[in-house]
Amino acid sequence: MKAALSIIFLALSVAYVHGFQSHEVVDNGLLGVLKSLVEKFTCRLPKYFGSSVKYVLSVRGKGNFTEEPKTPYSTFDSEEFFDGNLDPQKETVILIHGFLHGCDHKFVQETTATYLKFRRHVQVIAVCWDGAFPDLEKRVGGLLSLLTYPAAYKGAKCVGKTVASFIQHLHDDLSVPWNKLTVVAHSLGTQVAGAAGNILPSLKKIIALDPAWKLPGLNNFHANSAKNIIVLHTSGILGTPFLAGTADFYANYKNWNQPGCESGNPIMSMRCNHYESVVLFNEALRNPKAFKAKEHYKGRRVYFSPETKVRGTFTFDFTVRIKSIPLITSAVEGLADVKCTLLGHIFPTEFVLCNNENGKEKNWTEKLDFPSLSFKLNKNSLFDGNLDPKREIVFIIHGFLYGCSSTFPQTTKAAYFEARPDVQVVLVCWSLGFPALVPHLGWLSWGTYKLSSSFALCVGKNIGSFMKHLHTDLRVPWKNMTLVAYSLGTQVAGAAGGAAPKLFKLIALDPATTGIWPITFLDSNSAKHVVALHTSNSVGKIMPIGTLDFFANDGFQPGCSAPVYQIIIQEWCNHYRAFLLFQESLKNPKAFLGRDIDGKSKAYFSPDTNARGVYYFETTTGKDKHGKNIPFSLEKKKKRRGGRKKRRVRITTRNHAKKNREKLYGYGFYLDNLTET
Repeated sequence: MKAALSIIFLALSVAYVHGFQSHEVVDNGLLGVLKSLVEKFTCRLPKYFGSSVKYVLSVRGKGNFTEEPKTPYSTFDSEEFFDGNLDPQKETVILIHGFLHGCDHKFVQETTATYLKFRRHVQVIAVCWDGAFPDLEKRVGGLLSLLTYPAAYKGAKCVGKTVASFIQHLHDDLSVPWNKLTVVAHSLGTQVAGAAGNILPSLKKIIALDPAWKLPGLNNFHANSAKNIIVLHTSGILGTPFLAGTADFYANYKNWNQPGCESGNPIMSMRCNHYESVVLFNEALRNPKAFKAKEHYKGRRVYFSPETKVRGTFTFDFTVRIKSIPLITSAVEGLADVKCTLLGHIFPTEFVLCNNENGKEKNWTEKLDFPSLSFKLNKNSLFDGNLDPKREIVFIIHGFLYGCSSTFPQTTKAAYFEARPDVQVVLVCWSLGFPALVPHLGWLSWGTYKLSSSFALCVGKNIGSFMKHLHTDLRVPWKNMTLVAYSLGTQVAGAAGGAAPKLFKLIALDPATTGIWPITFLDSNSAKHVVALHTSNSVGKIMPIGTLDFFANDGFQPGCSAPVYQIIIQEWCNHYRAFLLFQESLKNPKAFLGRDIDGKSKAYFSPDTNARGVYYFETTTGKDKHGKNIPFSLEKKKKRRGGRKKRRVRITTRNHAKKNREKLYGYGFYLDNLTET
């Protein structure tokens, strides 16, 4: 006992010496304080944790000047620092390279040259950090050098602290204004930039070029790292597709295959896509109106450029002239058009109308096996005359390997009948999803995923054609028809929306990819309102795809955690949770309240919401401590009336104020800006 108390007293004494306040010990606990102390000491080991940094100043007409100041920095002398060539009145751009690169990498060289050529009143400072292991790839090869990535990632925080101190001295000692300081980082360099920005509350702008994926539990870069953060995404593999800034731009986001990067070598293609962010940024420096982007959910048009001050999510496409490169999408569409009639005969799509009459369900089935032939629907013969054109019709589309008798269609239908007894449900049973394979092949059936998804366009055209005939022949209003799809069924629904341009609403539950990169049939143009719910990080798409996107629990659903060797079970549980949350929203439209990037706008995830944007919400596990089912929605906190007052926490530092004020979600956003006291 005495030994334990002695250790605690020693830790608190050391913490006091190093500037830790008493509330930090209370808030973070003793282990948190010890962890912070370890970080402070390890950041002073330059060769191993990357805090050895040198800076190269490039000035138009003068050349390059190098400084390698020792940390902690002393006061900068304007006459000696960079040999007196730093002009405080010029715009200063700080470049930070990524993993395995140095200041001789083309990102630094080309971006510096572009800035100096097209921005006459700009000076560029390149940050050369040894923790990126710039020479390692040449020595041991690319594969072995990747093993050092976790060390470089952890070292980025130490480098960020060093860079933050450097920038602070630029402002304090050399009088460089904050509004003339911009940080431009590529790949892992964005983590360095984010770590620096987290220490510098006055930093105005960070431009992140295809930021690298974050490691679990380690993320220095997020939307609050600077007042304006412009992010350009060009690769969904080497670069993260998650929203991370105040303004996120996606280039050719539907396929992640940048023009000119097509290659038989997938690794070279990925690296090309990743570096394309630098190429596009330099082009935007030359021509600020080169890339006109469209806001993902509102249709606003803006230009991607270093000067943009907009907020939101934007997309743009660009092309280059390439000879003799076939368009994969065109090839697949042409193939589908040719074979749709044949496939309709062999694998017909069934439409099962389900009505709730006085608490009893009645079903009628129709087959549409000639999608390419012209036909006219008859009200008296279609579903034996039981379809009412004046009532709401909900089409439910199942996913891969699961037919209309599976859990999703049946439980969703039951939830609709419980919440809306008058609704008409049409189950879309598409046999090209191969539901009959599972009893015979088991998990081997997944080998047919690409084949099934390649026919999604044909099935979607089938459904879209049927819906158009419901509108023209039976006078069913478009507002009365809604598509609800899950997993791969969302791609079928997206293709249906493409065939029926006036479709009013499409609800996509954890939309999956087609598996045929880079083809996708679902996007924000698939209907007037495309509501997407994302619940997994691998099975479902992890980027915004609709006019309204909800992200639940950071893609890690409570109650779905499992050991590493059961990762497939965990991800399937996350994926499966999507339609369970949707069913609860049917019964309680105010169950899940989402907040946007700033925490200012709110929207409920429900079938009737018509909001636009990207929102986030949390849920429970759906089980209580006794294993009984409970709602997934969080209980609303009731205001206390009288009684004991709430304990108020006094915040004395900026970092802890931010910590208590905001909650960081894994997708890179501070969502809850309310301080609980």
